[in-house]
Amino acid sequence: MQNALVGKRVLITQSAEFMGSVLCEVFAEQGATVVASAEAFSEPEAAECRLTQGSRSVLPARFHLAGWWQRARTPSLPPTCAAPPRIAWSGVPGLWRLGGTLAGPPNSNVMREGASMSIETKNDLIEEVLTAWKDRIGDDYLGYRGHVYRMFNFCLALHPCTEEEKTKLAIAACFHDIGLWSAHTVDYIPPSVSEVKRYLSETGRQTWSEEIALMVAMHHKVRTYKTNRYPLVELFRKGDLVDFSLGFFKFGIPPAYVSEVKKTIPNNGFHRFLMNGAREWFAKHPFSPPPFIRW
Repeated sequence: MQNALVGKRVLITQSAEFMGSVLCEVFAEQGATVVASAEAFSEPEAAECRLTQGSRSVLPARFHLAGWWQRARTPSLPPTCAAPPRIAWSGVPGLWRLGGTLAGPPNSNVMREGASMSIETKNDLIEEVLTAWKDRIGDDYLGYRGHVYRMFNFCLALHPCTEEEKTKLAIAACFHDIGLWSAHTVDYIPPSVSEVKRYLSETGRQTWSEEIALMVAMHHKVRTYKTNRYPLVELFRKGDLVDFSLGFFKFGIPPAYVSEVKKTIPNNGFHRFLMNGAREWFAKHPFSPPPFIRW
């Protein structure tokens, strides 16, 4: 799909955060006039006012988290705004802001500011699993390995874990994105689940299959995963989001610890790899969320 937004104005909120710059590029490539703002615009009227400055043409559309894009009636505007917006879109950074809000308060066991906690940079199980995939992952190996270790550490910072829980987290961390390379698709959650189930069967851990499959399947769920049976699913979701958002969300983890983890375990181009994938997806599907997003 090319030039799908010619003649339209698009507001990208929180454009300095996470994938904001990528989204600005993608919408510009589709012919839109991009209005980039570092502000969050938590009040709809503020976004509408910002977008309508100097514009009279109207194509109303409002970002809606449940449906990603939802065409709406022309919104009522405050007296200071001269016209309704052409397109008002609260970008992916805004989605993650809402995701963090909906996720609820941080776990009461999360490490506190000033607390001393080590950073695990070598785990025998993680090394064993990832080494077996090194050739298939190829040039992205160091980047993915770093992501696995960072999110693993963030999970441990969010909640004190038993050795069994650490083992489950390590396995899920290794396999949660593996479908990107095993199936070469952006719809990588199903093949990732298949690969982790196969591994659990081959290593005699079939009794963990349901739990770890859920950890992998729900790690990009926007809202809280509520379950008393498998609390690691929500812990894993949060740990991944801390790293996925480059620490924009912390869920109560001290900023100093997040920064130290990022410094100790280099990114090695992992988020550049993610942004390239995001650019390709939104260039073809500007009105649709990536298929790995779960509401």
